Formats: sequence, structure tokens, C-alpha cells
Amino acid sequence: MLSSNIFNIPVSQGSICNWQKRLSFNLSGYEYVVKEELLKSAVAHADETGLNIGGKNKWAHVLSTDDYTYYGLHDKRGYTAMEELGLTKYTGKLVHDCFKSYFRWDKVSSHGLCNAHLLRELKSVAEHDKLGFANKLMELLLKIDKEVSSAKCTGATGLLNSELKGYRKDWFRILENATLELKSLEDAGRQKELTALINRLSDYHKEYLAFMYDFSMPFSNNQAERDLRMLKLKQKISGCFRSKDFADSFLRVRGFISTMYKQGLNILDSLRRILDSPSDFNLVV
Repeated sequence: MLSSNIFNIPVSQGSICNWQKRLSFNLSGYEYVVKEELLKSAVAHADETGLNIGGKNKWAHVLSTDDYTYYGLHDKRGYTAMEELGLTKYTGKLVHDCFKSYFRWDKVSSHGLCNAHLLRELKSVAEHDKLGFANKLMELLLKIDKEVSSAKCTGATGLLNSELKGYRKDWFRILENATLELKSLEDAGRQKELTALINRLSDYHKEYLAFMYDFSMPFSNNQAERDLRMLKLKQKISGCFRSKDFADSFLRVRGFISTMYKQGLNILDSLRRILDSPSDFNLVV
């Protein structure tokens, strides 16, 4: 029905599949250019999500910015997959969750961790474990984010050293009190889990607070999460991909559509141009 409304003629599923294959083939050169642009970007976001392909779990990896989106499909989730997809060549500032494989990207200049993830973790601790440190750390994170946003609006390029030292001191004071709070928990297993959380927040405090030290770093990894959302929606509707070839084609076309949207270009017109003459299509940089 939707295809009939768009093209004003009945369109079979076979035709749509053939167009997708042709689009994917025509986009091979474009995909190389996008990846090269991403590898040169000053700040990039990375994430990964599982995809059901023929009843087996595979992994879709994303590297993206405000302007570009690249998806890569691999059998594995970790560093081997990222390396084989060419993502570990990235040399800029990388924003991601705390998955350890990202810290193995040895060419990256600095790392930033997602505070949206952290806020969700802390909210769960506050609601289910009733521990006060979680609320205090959430309040501190949001206070720093507000302060950074206000400073950016005034044209400032960073916080004062006194402010940085004060917020860092507050961070560790809350973590120190959290360690004391954990002693009140009767569940030894849960106590161990939360001890690991506190240790992570201590060990990676610079990465969680990267947005405070470097105004070019974002507060969260929401960019990558948004770029993966359509893949999860597709899987929720269809259940799975029938084959790896179709999954690869979908990811390549989806990456193109996402990039065209970010570039402010008409998506249907861009798809038509790729189908008609891929060599004439110039990527907006």
C-alpha cells in the first residue's frame, strides 16, 4: 500500500528486493567514502547491537557522527569484529559505552563514556537498592552538564580549574560514601555487583567526565543509540533477516538513508540518483 502511494503503481515485493540489491551494489563506492570521512572526524560515536539472521545471532556495528552513519555486520561483537571492519583505525575522540573492546582501539586520542547509560544504572540503584549515593551522583552529573551547557552558551571553551577540581572532589567523595553505604546490604551478590560499579566509576572517572574536561565531547552516546534504533525496529517488526546478504544490503542502504537525512538531502531523490547513475552522485562533505 505504501509503495503504491509513493510510486502511484503497484510494486511487488520482488521488485523491492531487486532494488535493494541494486542500491547496495551501487553504494559500495559511497560506503568507502563515508567510512573515510568518519575515520577523519574529530569526535565519533560507536556502538553495537545483536541481529537475528537466519536464526543465528550476528552483530551490527555502527560508527557515526552528526553528519555520517556507517554500519558493519560481523559474526562477532568484540575487538576482532571492530578491527576486521576497519573501525579501529579511528584516531579521534571516541564516545561509547563501557564495553572493554572499545578501549583496545589504540589509535584513539581519547575516550568518552556514555552518561545516559550511567544515569539509567544509577536510577535503578536508587529505586531498587534505596542507596543515597546513586541520587547524589545523578544530581552531580546533571549539575555539571547544566554548568557545561551554560558555559558553552556564553562562548566559553572550558570550565575554570577551580570548578574542575571541585566537581572531581565531589565525585570521589560520593564514591567514598557509597562504599560505606554498601555495608548495609544483606545480599552479598548485590553488594559485589555494586562494588564493581563503584570501582568502575572510580577507574574511569576521566572518561565519564570527559564532557566536563573537553567541551567537544558530548554528555552521552545517544547519537550511536539513535542510529541503531531503526535496526531494532526493523527486527521487531520482521523478527529476523533471512540471510546475511539481505542484512548486509539493508545495513548499507540504511546507512546511506541515515547519512542523507543528516546532510539535509531529499531521501527519495538521493535513492533515485543512486539507482540511475551512482558515479554521478557526489557525497556532501
